[in-house]
Amino acid sequence: MSNPPSPVDNRLLAALPTLAAAATYTVTSANDSGTNTLRWAIQQANANAGADSIVFNIGGGGGRNIALATALPALTGPASIDATTQPGYAGSPLIQLDGLNAGAGAIGLQLSTSGSSIRGFSVMRLDWPTKSSSPIGDT
Repeated sequence: MSNPPSPVDNRLLAALPTLAAAATYTVTSANDSGTNTLRWAIQQANANAGADSIVFNIGGGGGRNIALATALPALTGPASIDATTQPGYAGSPLIQLDGLNAGAGAIGLQLSTSGSSIRGFSVMRLDWPTKSSSPIGDT
């Protein structure tokens, strides 16, 4: 029969670093804001300490336009934003970011950390379609 842990054992366990769990956020809405939008997924990934994935399944597949009313928030933690996961993707972008109403100087997708990637978007009418302040090698 084992003895219950002593208070010292509990303090040692509490001092061990915890590993942040990576999460996957699925974009199911082409709206600019609200639950399950690209903006929401970026905000969720920023709030989670793990290396997250943002994938797409808007309207069951096919081409979709996301008309931005304001610039998207910068991605501040390691994550992958992969528009090639939109059902129907066959080599040409299906997810289009449109910055017509996003304001002067708006950035489409911004990486503020290393270990991140962006794939499979068409970006139009933004002063900066993408911007990275992370080391070269991230896309």
